[in-house]
Amino acid sequence: MMKRINKIIMLAGTVLFGMSFFSCTNEVEIKQTSSGTYFKYKNGLGDSFTKTIQDLTGEKDSEIFNAADIKMLFEQTGVEQVQVASQGKSGFMVSGKLSSDKSDMISQSDLLVDEEKKLALVFSQEKLVNLYEMLPSELQNYIDLFMAPSFIGETMTNEEYIDLLSSFYGEELTDELQKSKVKVTLIRRDGVTRKFSVDLLNLLNLTGTLIME
Repeated sequence: MMKRINKIIMLAGTVLFGMSFFSCTNEVEIKQTSSGTYFKYKNGLGDSFTKTIQDLTGEKDSEIFNAADIKMLFEQTGVEQVQVASQGKSGFMVSGKLSSDKSDMISQSDLLVDEEKKLALVFSQEKLVNLYEMLPSELQNYIDLFMAPSFIGETMTNEEYIDLLSSFYGEELTDELQKSKVKVTLIRRDGVTRKFSVDLLNLLNLTGTLIME
Protein backbone atom coordinates (compact mmCIF):
# COMPACT_ATOMS: atom_id res chain seq x y z
CA MET A 1 0.00 0.00 0.00
CA MET A 2 2.79 2.48 0.90
CA LYS A 3 4.39 1.94 -2.50
CA ARG A 4 1.19 3.14 -4.15
CA ILE A 5 0.90 6.08 -1.75
CA ASN A 6 4.45 7.20 -2.58
CA LYS A 7 3.55 7.00 -6.26
CA ILE A 8 0.52 9.21 -5.69
CA ILE A 9 2.62 11.97 -4.16
CA MET A 10 4.46 12.23 -7.50
CA LEU A 11 1.24 12.51 -9.53
CA ALA A 12 0.19 16.10 -8.79
CA GLY A 13 0.02 16.85 -12.49
CA THR A 14 -2.73 14.30 -12.99
CA VAL A 15 -5.03 15.55 -10.24
CA LEU A 16 -7.04 17.64 -12.69
CA PHE A 17 -8.68 14.79 -14.58
CA GLY A 18 -8.46 12.31 -11.75
CA MET A 19 -10.63 14.43 -9.47
CA SER A 20 -13.42 14.20 -12.03
CA PHE A 21 -14.28 10.69 -10.80
CA PHE A 22 -14.09 11.89 -7.21
CA SER A 23 -16.88 14.44 -7.57
CA CYS A 24 -20.45 15.28 -6.61
CA THR A 25 -22.15 14.52 -9.91
CA ASN A 26 -21.51 11.24 -11.72
CA GLU A 27 -24.25 10.16 -14.13
CA VAL A 28 -23.93 7.15 -16.44
CA GLU A 29 -26.34 6.06 -19.16
CA ILE A 30 -25.94 2.84 -21.13
CA LYS A 31 -28.33 2.24 -24.02
CA GLN A 32 -28.78 -0.73 -26.31
CA THR A 33 -29.82 0.06 -29.89
CA SER A 34 -30.10 -1.85 -33.14
CA SER A 35 -26.73 -0.41 -34.19
CA GLY A 36 -24.84 -1.15 -30.98
CA THR A 37 -24.52 -0.19 -27.33
CA TYR A 38 -23.84 3.44 -26.45
CA PHE A 39 -22.92 5.24 -23.24
CA LYS A 40 -22.96 8.75 -21.81
CA TYR A 41 -21.03 9.91 -18.75
CA LYS A 42 -21.76 13.29 -17.16
CA ASN A 43 -19.57 14.78 -14.47
CA GLY A 44 -19.74 17.89 -12.31
CA LEU A 45 -17.42 18.95 -9.52
CA GLY A 46 -18.65 20.21 -6.16
CA ASP A 47 -17.40 23.44 -4.60
CA SER A 48 -14.62 21.80 -2.56
CA PHE A 49 -13.31 19.81 -5.53
CA THR A 50 -13.41 22.87 -7.78
CA LYS A 51 -11.54 25.00 -5.24
CA THR A 52 -8.90 22.29 -4.74
CA ILE A 53 -8.23 22.03 -8.47
CA GLN A 54 -8.15 25.81 -8.90
CA ASP A 55 -5.65 26.12 -6.05
CA LEU A 56 -3.46 23.40 -7.58
CA THR A 57 -3.51 24.85 -11.09
CA GLY A 58 -3.69 28.56 -10.28
CA GLU A 59 -6.53 28.87 -12.81
CA LYS A 60 -9.56 30.63 -11.36
CA ASP A 61 -11.65 31.53 -14.39
CA SER A 62 -10.85 29.10 -17.20
CA GLU A 63 -12.55 25.74 -17.85
CA ILE A 64 -11.11 23.01 -15.66
CA PHE A 65 -11.25 20.10 -18.11
CA ASN A 66 -9.53 19.76 -21.47
CA ALA A 67 -11.95 18.11 -23.90
CA ALA A 68 -9.21 16.93 -26.27
CA ASP A 69 -7.32 15.16 -23.48
CA ILE A 70 -10.47 13.44 -22.20
CA LYS A 71 -11.37 12.32 -25.73
CA MET A 72 -7.92 10.84 -26.26
CA LEU A 73 -8.04 8.91 -22.97
CA PHE A 74 -11.40 7.32 -23.71
CA GLU A 75 -10.31 6.43 -27.25
CA GLN A 76 -7.30 4.62 -25.78
CA THR A 77 -9.69 2.23 -24.02
CA GLY A 78 -11.12 1.05 -27.36
CA VAL A 79 -14.38 3.02 -27.21
CA GLU A 80 -15.64 4.25 -30.60
CA GLN A 81 -17.29 7.49 -31.74
CA VAL A 82 -16.08 9.39 -28.67
CA GLN A 83 -17.46 12.90 -28.19
CA VAL A 84 -16.72 15.27 -25.32
CA ALA A 85 -18.51 18.47 -24.36
CA SER A 86 -17.87 20.93 -21.54
CA GLN A 87 -20.56 21.37 -18.89
CA GLY A 88 -19.80 24.83 -17.59
CA LYS A 89 -16.36 25.50 -16.09
CA SER A 90 -16.24 22.49 -13.77
CA GLY A 91 -17.84 19.58 -15.63
CA PHE A 92 -17.93 17.62 -18.84
CA MET A 93 -19.96 14.99 -20.68
CA VAL A 94 -18.45 12.18 -22.73
CA SER A 95 -20.33 9.79 -24.97
CA GLY A 96 -19.35 6.92 -27.22
CA LYS A 97 -20.12 3.49 -28.59
CA LEU A 98 -18.80 0.22 -27.22
CA SER A 99 -16.80 -1.63 -29.86
CA SER A 100 -18.74 -4.10 -32.02
CA ASP A 101 -16.11 -6.80 -31.48
CA LYS A 102 -16.16 -6.36 -27.66
CA SER A 103 -12.50 -5.30 -27.66
CA ASP A 104 -13.01 -2.16 -25.56
CA MET A 105 -11.95 -2.21 -21.94
CA ILE A 106 -15.48 -2.06 -20.52
CA SER A 107 -16.56 -5.16 -22.45
CA GLN A 108 -13.32 -6.98 -21.69
CA SER A 109 -13.66 -6.35 -17.94
CA ASP A 110 -17.01 -8.21 -17.79
CA LEU A 111 -18.58 -5.36 -15.83
CA LEU A 112 -21.30 -5.06 -18.45
CA VAL A 113 -23.74 -7.81 -19.38
CA ASP A 114 -24.86 -6.81 -22.87
CA GLU A 115 -27.11 -9.48 -24.35
CA GLU A 116 -30.16 -9.67 -26.62
CA LYS A 117 -32.67 -9.54 -23.77
CA LYS A 118 -30.50 -8.41 -20.89
CA LEU A 119 -28.55 -5.30 -19.91
CA ALA A 120 -26.84 -5.18 -16.53
CA LEU A 121 -23.81 -3.89 -14.65
CA VAL A 122 -22.09 -6.26 -12.24
CA PHE A 123 -19.49 -4.75 -9.93
CA SER A 124 -17.10 -6.75 -7.76
CA GLN A 125 -13.58 -6.11 -6.56
CA GLU A 126 -12.29 -8.84 -8.86
CA LYS A 127 -13.90 -7.24 -11.92
CA LEU A 128 -12.69 -3.75 -11.00
CA VAL A 129 -9.14 -4.97 -10.45
CA ASN A 130 -9.34 -6.70 -13.83
CA LEU A 131 -10.50 -3.44 -15.44
CA TYR A 132 -7.70 -1.48 -13.73
CA GLU A 133 -5.04 -3.87 -15.04
CA MET A 134 -6.23 -3.42 -18.64
CA LEU A 135 -6.39 0.38 -18.58
CA PRO A 136 -3.74 2.64 -20.16
CA SER A 137 -1.13 3.75 -17.63
CA GLU A 138 -2.51 7.31 -17.60
CA LEU A 139 -5.90 6.11 -16.42
CA GLN A 140 -4.27 3.79 -13.90
CA ASN A 141 -2.47 6.83 -12.50
CA TYR A 142 -5.75 8.71 -12.15
CA ILE A 143 -7.31 5.83 -10.23
CA ASP A 144 -4.20 5.62 -8.04
CA LEU A 145 -4.97 9.14 -6.82
CA PHE A 146 -7.87 7.71 -4.82
CA MET A 147 -6.02 4.72 -3.38
CA ALA A 148 -9.36 2.99 -4.00
CA PRO A 149 -9.45 -0.49 -2.41
CA SER A 150 -11.90 -1.68 -5.08
CA PHE A 151 -9.30 -1.22 -7.83
CA ILE A 152 -6.12 -2.29 -6.06
CA GLY A 153 -7.40 -5.36 -4.23
CA GLU A 154 -7.05 -3.92 -0.72
CA THR A 155 -9.45 -4.55 2.17
CA MET A 156 -10.37 -1.81 4.65
CA THR A 157 -13.44 -0.31 6.29
CA ASN A 158 -15.05 2.85 4.93
CA GLU A 159 -13.81 4.68 8.02
CA GLU A 160 -10.22 3.59 7.40
CA TYR A 161 -10.47 4.59 3.75
CA ILE A 162 -11.91 8.03 4.57
CA ASP A 163 -9.15 8.61 7.16
CA LEU A 164 -6.54 7.72 4.54
CA LEU A 165 -8.02 10.13 1.98
CA SER A 166 -8.40 12.88 4.59
CA SER A 167 -4.69 12.70 5.38
CA PHE A 168 -3.93 13.61 1.75
CA TYR A 169 -6.85 15.78 0.61
CA GLY A 170 -8.35 17.18 3.81
CA GLU A 171 -11.65 16.70 5.58
CA GLU A 172 -13.63 19.19 3.48
CA LEU A 173 -12.93 17.25 0.31
CA THR A 174 -13.62 13.85 1.82
CA ASP A 175 -16.84 15.15 3.41
CA GLU A 176 -17.98 16.05 -0.10
CA LEU A 177 -16.98 12.61 -1.34
CA GLN A 178 -19.17 10.94 1.26
CA LYS A 179 -22.17 12.84 -0.13
CA SER A 180 -21.39 11.97 -3.76
CA LYS A 181 -23.63 9.63 -5.72
CA VAL A 182 -23.31 7.71 -8.96
CA LYS A 183 -26.58 7.67 -10.91
CA VAL A 184 -26.95 4.92 -13.49
CA THR A 185 -29.58 4.53 -16.22
CA LEU A 186 -29.80 1.32 -18.24
CA ILE A 187 -31.98 1.29 -21.36
CA ARG A 188 -32.60 -2.08 -22.96
CA ARG A 189 -33.20 -2.64 -26.66
CA ASP A 190 -36.92 -3.19 -25.96
CA GLY A 191 -37.16 0.21 -24.29
CA VAL A 192 -37.28 -1.00 -20.69
CA THR A 193 -35.44 1.52 -18.51
CA ARG A 194 -33.88 0.95 -15.10
CA LYS A 195 -32.48 3.71 -12.85
CA PHE A 196 -30.09 3.27 -9.92
CA SER A 197 -28.24 5.45 -7.43
CA VAL A 198 -25.27 4.31 -5.36
CA ASP A 199 -22.85 6.08 -3.03
CA LEU A 200 -19.53 6.75 -4.78
CA LEU A 201 -17.75 5.67 -1.60
CA ASN A 202 -19.31 2.22 -1.87
CA LEU A 203 -17.92 1.80 -5.39
CA LEU A 204 -14.43 2.97 -4.44
CA ASN A 205 -14.43 0.64 -1.44
CA LEU A 206 -16.69 -2.16 -2.67
CA THR A 207 -17.44 -5.24 -0.61
CA GLY A 208 -19.29 -8.16 -2.13
CA THR A 209 -21.04 -7.89 -5.50
CA LEU A 210 -23.23 -5.02 -6.67
CA ILE A 211 -25.67 -5.84 -9.50
CA MET A 212 -27.72 -3.34 -11.47
CA GLU A 213 -30.20 -4.84 -13.92
